[in-house]
Amino acid sequence: SFSVADPNEAWILEMIGKGDSAKGAVWVAVRIPDDCISAHANQSRIHRFNLKDKKNVMYARDVISFARSKGYFKGRDDEFSFSDAFAPADFSSQRFCEARVWSLFNHFTTGMDKYVPFVDGKHIGTSEVMPLYVKPTQLVSLEDVMSAMRDHYENTPFDGTKDAGSGVWGAPYRPSPLTWEHEGKKYFNERPVSTHQASFVIVCELRGSMPNAVGAVLWFANDDANITPFVPVYCSLTKVPECFADSTANDHTFSWKSAFWLCNWVSNMVYPRYSQMFPTVAQRRDAFQRRMIEAQRAADAELFALANTQPQAVESKVNELAAQWSGEMMSEWKSLGEYLIMKFNDQVVKKETPDGKWELTPDGICVDPERPGFPEDYRKVLIRETGDKYRVPQTK
Repeated sequence: SFSVADPNEAWILEMIGKGDSAKGAVWVAVRIPDDCISAHANQSRIHRFNLKDKKNVMYARDVISFARSKGYFKGRDDEFSFSDAFAPADFSSQRFCEARVWSLFNHFTTGMDKYVPFVDGKHIGTSEVMPLYVKPTQLVSLEDVMSAMRDHYENTPFDGTKDAGSGVWGAPYRPSPLTWEHEGKKYFNERPVSTHQASFVIVCELRGSMPNAVGAVLWFANDDANITPFVPVYCSLTKVPECFADSTANDHTFSWKSAFWLCNWVSNMVYPRYSQMFPTVAQRRDAFQRRMIEAQRAADAELFALANTQPQAVESKVNELAAQWSGEMMSEWKSLGEYLIMKFNDQVVKKETPDGKWELTPDGICVDPERPGFPEDYRKVLIRETGDKYRVPQTK
């Protein structure tokens, strides 16, 4: 599946090669209505489509005949489903892929409960098909999309923070692989939109109100979207900021100058003590994100004028802005990481004064920290599993 868009239209294109038996590929593309949203997540999303709607649907002339020749489809043309023919559903496609689409739609519209059987992986071929697109209940903002990219199925039937798998600190993350075995039986972990193994996440704005050179903005986060802020980069960028450059570091070379490694440093401090540390990260993330959005909107005015009066100056300006904003993110996240390791060091919580400074003794050292111990929910789990093993005997 491919998202294909410009400032005026958005299409979902799905394509599959014909394999060794023939050359080329078969494909279908559907335009998303202007008042609707769509999503795809590693699974074909186009089912039946209108063969006569030349304005909103395009397809390879042999898309149906090829499916028939391979034995993938035997019905009438108007019954043809691209997804059923070329990517038939199974448990993995529904629970790990389509469920993510469902959760994103669930952020923006009502009535998604009826599609839970379609995405839970337990009703293959018997449930109502989730549509390719839905109409949101209100206009979707940039911040709304960023938030949706941080989704972990919170408060849905697939929420993973309410069971023992979330650990002591209610983490929405699970160790890979997605499926695992125990005593000959196969089990699975949920695959939410936001995941710890993400190398990067992007949100793209395509704006017809701006000159082409600066009309598109790529908001880039170089790790898990949930814990990492987005940095704006204009489409006419010609010089990648040092922190994002592949020459700065790689998967086996750490560098404090690398956004990937700096953001992972922060994220991997948070994962083991999620519910305790994440609120601090979310507060800093959101505050920084608001500053970036304000800065980018302010830059639009200058870039609009440059693009119309001095187009040759646009390139250097967008390169300068990308370097500046990515540098601000690196500085902010380095500061955040340093704060986290001091605040939550050794599983205690250092106290602060109302103005955000460490609370110190007259001798200039930190006062005795808070020792919150296990969260209340986990205390119940521990006692249920261990009984009186850790109970302090009552004195007579």
